Amino acid sequence: MTEHDCDLTTSPKSTSSNSSSNSSGDSCCRSTSDSSDELLSTSFRSRSPSPLGDHVDKGCENLLTDKTFHNEICALAAKRNGNLDNSRPECVLDDKNRIISVGKNELLTDHEFLMEIALLATTRSDDPKTKVGACIVDRKNRIIGIGYNHFPPNYTSEPYPWGKDKWNHLNNKLTYVIHAESDAIFSAQSADLRGATIYSTLMPCNECAKLIIQSGIRNVFYFNSKLFEKWIYKASRRMLHAARVTLQKLE
Repeated sequence: MTEHDCDLTTSPKSTSSNSSSNSSGDSCCRSTSDSSDELLSTSFRSRSPSPLGDHVDKGCENLLTDKTFHNEICALAAKRNGNLDNSRPECVLDDKNRIISVGKNELLTDHEFLMEIALLATTRSDDPKTKVGACIVDRKNRIIGIGYNHFPPNYTSEPYPWGKDKWNHLNNKLTYVIHAESDAIFSAQSADLRGATIYSTLMPCNECAKLIIQSGIRNVFYFNSKLFEKWIYKASRRMLHAARVTLQKLE
């Protein structure tokens, strides 16, 4: 009992002393960490000031409609990212934060807009050298088909070649690839393409010209004439002209 009592009497003291020492140690650690955090935060702030700048005290709703703050954020993003164009067009917002104009407010023509869709389709192509895209619209300029050059489905372990072996047709991509114009025709939402217009980033070859004529497409606009004097493009131009299909290059 005496030893137990001694343990009871001495343990609170030791506990209190230990707790006091621990608390003092913890306080030292906390003070040290707090001071280091302050130094880090201070040094961080000195190296990278807040993008809010003078707008820190403003509410989020006010910042959304603050034109000066909007321009400062755009300038900061352009400065941090070298890929951004510093002369990017400025967006004009109304009092409800809705975009009412961009830059000089120059609208794209129908030809420019639809060719941009065809150019966007090229990003879907896996061809490492020549990426082609196409877009088909009906008589009311409604998009009904989009295509890009790619291979047909391959469920084997042997991929198709993307190279051009002039001496071995089985090792030439031209033997297997589906052209963008053909892909757009195959994927068209309407089975009747009579009177439609196709936009292609590359002038259609002779094989695509056959499908264009047979499908009833009446207008062809292209962006680039790669190797225009090559026989496949001469044959394409001849067939389209003979079938009274309009062929025009967009600058």
